[in-house]
Amino acid sequence: MLNLLVLCILIISGCTTETKNNIEITNHKVLQKEKHTCSIVVKQEGPIKIQDNIVRALVFVKNRDIKCLTDIASNGDQVAQLFLGDMYSSEENVERDYSKAAYWYRLSAEQGNSEAQQELGILYYKGVGVNKDYKESVKWYRLSAKQGHAFAQYCMGFMYYLGLGLDKDYTKSYLWLNLSASNGSNAGIELRDEIEKKIPMKKIIELHEETKICKSNNYIGCD
Repeated sequence: MLNLLVLCILIISGCTTETKNNIEITNHKVLQKEKHTCSIVVKQEGPIKIQDNIVRALVFVKNRDIKCLTDIASNGDQVAQLFLGDMYSSEENVERDYSKAAYWYRLSAEQGNSEAQQELGILYYKGVGVNKDYKESVKWYRLSAKQGHAFAQYCMGFMYYLGLGLDKDYTKSYLWLNLSASNGSNAGIELRDEIEKKIPMKKIIELHEETKICKSNNYIGCD
């Protein structure tokens, strides 16, 4: 049973904290960086597990090469745009600037990057770098959640739970939290189990079936 303290922590933190998944780069090796250019030569060693542009962006982040990362992002690379958003929002290698973070997250999010969509939703939820707007926050959470992003799905459940940016609805909250839980979010599990007390068992069973259908349809028509 979720105790009152844990529930309060979830409500206070809202949709602002979740550890991101580690990026697998084991089968890639950076060989060299050409002088005076923003080019990276990447040698593949075994099956590709991530796109080369992620490796390239990671190298520039590691080397604190903000200029090269910005050049690539300015040319439309959604991964570089995401990483710049992360850097400006976390004060990593650059002075923290939430307005710039929002700018780069938006460019990446508009290209369909689910991580950037979720991060942009957080900025609207918190009102940093942009005006606080729960409806706009929900818009970006939903786009990310429908791509299977576990934390964005938790955020959708959270927003339905408190009625932020949309009408309060425990059943829709439970559905999104159950999806989030099924995709590995501990926050989703904790809040889902608390909301379960507010919904009849018959409906809970139905919602578990809806969760399976939703996932099998790649989240189309879930909400």
